[in-house]
Amino acid sequence: MGLVKWGSYDPKQAAQEQEDAIAPSDFMKLTEGRNVVRILPPKAGENSPFKIVRQHFIKMPGAANPVVFVCPRHHGGDRCPACEESARYRASGLKVDRDKAWELSPKLRVFMNVIDRKDESAGPKLLGVGKTIFDELTALRQDVDAGGDYTHPTEGFDVIIERTGTGKNDTEYATRLARAASPISKDSRNIEVWYEAMSDLKQQAVVRPYADLVEDLGLDGGRSTSAGRSRLPRGRTIDTEAEVVDDEDDDLPM
Repeated sequence: MGLVKWGSYDPKQAAQEQEDAIAPSDFMKLTEGRNVVRILPPKAGENSPFKIVRQHFIKMPGAANPVVFVCPRHHGGDRCPACEESARYRASGLKVDRDKAWELSPKLRVFMNVIDRKDESAGPKLLGVGKTIFDELTALRQDVDAGGDYTHPTEGFDVIIERTGTGKNDTEYATRLARAASPISKDSRNIEVWYEAMSDLKQQAVVRPYADLVEDLGLDGGRSTSAGRSRLPRGRTIDTEAEVVDDEDDDLPM
């Protein structure tokens, strides 16, 4: 067999496969260019299609992926080791420590069930966005002239999210509604299946035990490790992933 019949395996493909293996398949990632989604309405008895979560995203030295967890302090827990470390840095009054304190603080993340119009056969996916996109979505909902309830099953609107750039410093987003109202799907069977397949957004706010978080962060009950210091890195180490890049101090660059 000649070499012409064989393909190649390059480093970029290997990196993409590694990322795909780590990321849950039911999560949607906003890609560069035009992303068209239908935000699904809340189920009966609920009044919002969104779940607002405060998460910590902390990249550890030598680790390929950050430690990501829901902040217990914001979601019914008593103590949060990352917030405690953040408070210790903030108390010094030094700028470098204030920067570190910000990195350790929780960031806003808003989850929703969506239909990716480019991949409708996959059914509902989870989409997480930062503060800027969420603020735009909230403003569109409150503006009747702009569209109003874009989640309405039959008279709602698709949401168009334009992404430019791929990195932390050059990525921007613009959010708008499609020009014409439309049903979630023209096939009523799809709507029934999608309704049952929607993710329980409350699962995105599950708080892990304090002791488990301490172990993940290399702490010792809020003190230093047995080696005499925390494994938490110094400097700007928040994972960026270039998925959503917002310019608000309270937002996570993703």
